[in-house]
Amino acid sequence: MLLQKDDNGTAIQALRPGPVQRLTLWATAQATLPAAKDRIVRLYATADCHLAVGISATATSNATTLPAGTVEYFSQSKDTRVSVIAPASGGTLEITEML
Repeated sequence: MLLQKDDNGTAIQALRPGPVQRLTLWATAQATLPAAKDRIVRLYATADCHLAVGISATATSNATTLPAGTVEYFSQSKDTRVSVIAPASGGTLEITEML
């Protein structure tokens, strides 16, 4: 796949959103294997949470914080899962494959 170029001939590094998975946030860790393989995923949380990304990732309260309303992007390879835990139940983590 070739990147589009701007008027100066510089590649525009842009991706479009693809399929979305949603995890309900709980006070216990939830995990999923996004459909993306060797891609970038976009994470968006509707409530404060902690997340871990890796082959055997399990989120804890010491994991990376994702504040409500924040977007993060992570590289995703085969068998990499996303795990999330919230201080309280309620809210959603959206995992969007970027194409």
